[in-house]
Amino acid sequence: MKAENVGAEYFQYDCDTYPGSSGSSVYAYDNGAKQRVVTGVNVAESPNANTAVRLNAANVAWINSLYK
Repeated sequence: MKAENVGAEYFQYDCDTYPGSSGSSVYAYDNGAKQRVVTGVNVAESPNANTAVRLNAANVAWINSLYK
């Protein structure tokens, strides 16, 4: 993943996805914690790069508000 493809709200990544993958989690492996960490939600597939919405503080707060 190139740094210019990472923003505050979205990021692009190059792992394989297919039509119908929207809504799937996108994760990175945290070597220190020895576990996967969800970093975003897939929203678009493209032959050049896939796009995910970042799980930043505002988006996590919104998700948590749905469970009240």
